[in-house]
Amino acid sequence: RAASRSLRQSISINERMQAAVGPTVSFVILPLFALVNAGVLLDGESLSTALSSPLTWGVVAGLVIGKFVGITGATWLIRRTGLGVLAPGLTLRRIAGGAALSGIGFTISLFIVDIAISDPSRQDQARIGVLAASVIAFAFGWAIFRVTDWLSPPEPVGLKLLRPVDTDRDHARGRHDAPLTLVEYGDFECPFCSRATGAIDEVRAHFGDELLYVWRHFPLERAHPRAFDAARASEAAALQGRFWEMARELFAHQDDLEWSDMYRYAVAAGCDIEQFDQDVRVHSSKVLHRVTDDAEDADAMDLNATPTLFVNGKRHKGPWDSASLIRALEDSRVPPA
Repeated sequence: RAASRSLRQSISINERMQAAVGPTVSFVILPLFALVNAGVLLDGESLSTALSSPLTWGVVAGLVIGKFVGITGATWLIRRTGLGVLAPGLTLRRIAGGAALSGIGFTISLFIVDIAISDPSRQDQARIGVLAASVIAFAFGWAIFRVTDWLSPPEPVGLKLLRPVDTDRDHARGRHDAPLTLVEYGDFECPFCSRATGAIDEVRAHFGDELLYVWRHFPLERAHPRAFDAARASEAAALQGRFWEMARELFAHQDDLEWSDMYRYAVAAGCDIEQFDQDVRVHSSKVLHRVTDDAEDADAMDLNATPTLFVNGKRHKGPWDSASLIRALEDSRVPPA
């Protein structure tokens, strides 16, 4: 009880009040405010006129159907043509649910009615259409999300690897069609990641060609201010096929990761130093994107520590010594049919 009271007192009164009244404000007060300020009399005559008006149903169709088809269709087309991809964990069904909810018009739609229509009676018909569309859009969106959750229940974030292993892009060691995969999100300035390399080497030696090991960047810049530059340097070395050699040098010199040191490590890793310098300066965007793409994946999975390991696509929770990782990989094997 004392712990609960201390925790409650650590949150300001203002925050506690916002959390307490938030649902009431969002689902009761705001809709009533919008309804009262719509400027339309809702009686039997006005509703009867609106229900038989093409203008009313045109507004409903535009807000409910138009926005749903436009947003969902555009997203599907962009994904289908390869012009873009959905963020990790985001599906087209959830896009459709959000598109349906976007039909809730209220303030802006009511404002446009006043600008676009001058006849007061037709304004009332359009306003009723906006209000009706908001109710229909809410019900439509709610139904889509409920069906989506029923067909594919959401899983807690971070338990599964969001972006599958891509051996053409990822830094991988081992046979590409290996039955077992071990993905590490790591940081070159993290002492625990450095220690984990020894355990992972033992795991790789144990499984041989059965294991594919993948490294992805997750520089924790608040704790390790030089980790991001170290990751950039490793990507510049990777353009010369020297990623793993550079990674070894970076882990071996974790206390000396100033940018001027990177050139010395690049030479030790076997890089052409002029090419390395050009890649980190002229081609810096390519090098940078490789690091930020991995880091964005980690953020999307709500990762907060390094190393974070995924065994056959599932997050490993527990010790990361070689014996524990070997046991986890063995347990993850797909049983023979």
